[in-house]
Amino acid sequence: MSKVIMFKSSDNISFPSDLVLCLGYFDGVHKGHKALIEAALATGKDVAVLTLDRSPRPFLEKRKEYYLTSTADKDEYFSALGVKYLFVLEFNEETSLLSKDQFIHNVLDKINPSHIFVGEDYHFGFHGMGDPAYLSLFYKVSVIPLLSEEGEKISSHHISLLIGSGDVDKANLLLSHPYRVYGLVVYGLGNGKSIDKPTANLSLEGDYVMPSEGVYATYTYIGKKKYKSLTCISTHPTISELEKPIIETYILGADLDLYGKYIYVEFIHRIRDIFTYTDMEELKAQIERDEIEAKLYLTD
Repeated sequence: MSKVIMFKSSDNISFPSDLVLCLGYFDGVHKGHKALIEAALATGKDVAVLTLDRSPRPFLEKRKEYYLTSTADKDEYFSALGVKYLFVLEFNEETSLLSKDQFIHNVLDKINPSHIFVGEDYHFGFHGMGDPAYLSLFYKVSVIPLLSEEGEKISSHHISLLIGSGDVDKANLLLSHPYRVYGLVVYGLGNGKSIDKPTANLSLEGDYVMPSEGVYATYTYIGKKKYKSLTCISTHPTISELEKPIIETYILGADLDLYGKYIYVEFIHRIRDIFTYTDMEELKAQIERDEIEAKLYLTD
């Protein structure tokens, strides 16, 4: 994993010297983000990423933030790419009021990178008044063009909308890795076990963007072990309808004791909508049909 340094803009801390620095929020670590990081890695120097611990807009608008990747997720993706350091700046009231010059002096000058890489839409400082052109007055800056897919800019916002609509196939294409969530397996009602389809009820570890209700072909990771699975996001109307959707994952062909364990679930393909069935046997028959279809997409 990368070496992670979490700090506030007012902190007086030391950073490694002669770094190439990538700037951005990097939610999802999608194709565009990866192109930026790969360009930085091509310099041959140690690469660091400077990101925020939360997205500025939800903070400033005092609304809940939903994200594609937690800081821990980002660290894992960055490390796999070859990033050596992850610097996480706390975004608070003080940070939000920093002018573009204060951001350079209070944050970037402490890191003192030899080279900075940003996307062409990068902005910083109060009201986003700083841009790559202004940053280049102080540092050597390389600006990486935005990537597009089918004429549309690849962005975290667009990917979030795709996932929210259930189109995980398209979202995964833009991410260049499967969308995944992380959480703790908690006790549920145990109805899946009664039809020999035991499910793990997932309590998410954070505010991930939730795929739309439906049944998905997924992979579930328990530690480093990968399992084929079916995942249902629903209020399970056949049994006793809930107020809010829950995530239930069935490991294909296995009955594992997962309670109290943390797992990742990767969404590969949306199989179908949620239906209401007359009884549990009818539901079991549908799940068995879902298993057959899921295996067409779960080839690893």
